[in-house]
Amino acid sequence: MKKIRFFGLILTLIMVVVSCEEESIDPAGERGAGVVPVLSNVDPAFFLAADIENSFVSFDVSLAAGDVADGGIVEISMNGQAERAQVQTIATFPATITLTGAEVANALGIQPSTIEGGDVFNIEILTTKDGATTRSNVAVNAPVACEYNPLLASGSYTAYSAPSAWNATGLVTLTVDDVDNTTVYVSGLAAMEGNNEDQGPLVMHIDLNTFTVTADKTVIASDYFGYTNGAFEGYGTYESCAGTFTMYFTITVEEGSFGTHLFTLTKN
Repeated sequence: MKKIRFFGLILTLIMVVVSCEEESIDPAGERGAGVVPVLSNVDPAFFLAADIENSFVSFDVSLAAGDVADGGIVEISMNGQAERAQVQTIATFPATITLTGAEVANALGIQPSTIEGGDVFNIEILTTKDGATTRSNVAVNAPVACEYNPLLASGSYTAYSAPSAWNATGLVTLTVDDVDNTTVYVSGLAAMEGNNEDQGPLVMHIDLNTFTVTADKTVIASDYFGYTNGAFEGYGTYESCAGTFTMYFTITVEEGSFGTHLFTLTKN
């Protein structure tokens, strides 16, 4: 029987744009001496797999009121690798940054033809001030995506959560809404573990600008492992070339919470 956790679980949200305390590039440099930029208006937020060289991402970079910087550098890395390459410079703030797939590939020394759907480029902004260059955790994570195809976001799926997470696997069914094809209904998350799934389905929404996904809190079973009103809610991403959802689901009942667990929904 699943055990309830009666305490809160705080998770770091998956966001396209994040910001926190800056970290000096020079290990001998003074921490906190740099300026943390502000990113906004990320649109489009992904490269198109069908036209890597000509597709682009674009966003605005500015500074908080009272902050001053002499300039900046845009660096790129791929798929979480440590190797970074400079792709552009920023003369003044605010600035609008536009990066094509061809520019990114050239900066990293790779052929555009080697870039595939599901790859992710991490775009970081460095600032220079008084001769010192500092790196912050301000970044845009730009995936390589395919044009959204509702047929690829529906049908028979395998839901899997590792033994170290929720420890479950089984078949579920995804259905796209007839009017809004970015709304997806998930049936079977309770039934695949032997529960009577008399509620639901779970409602999820795909943001076509970022391919992030939100799942509304939805009761999917009145009796869930002997508890009352088992509900799922969460957030994650949609990989539009393969039709795969990577989700963090928070599972609750009237009596408490089971916590938040990683699930992958893979199209069969």
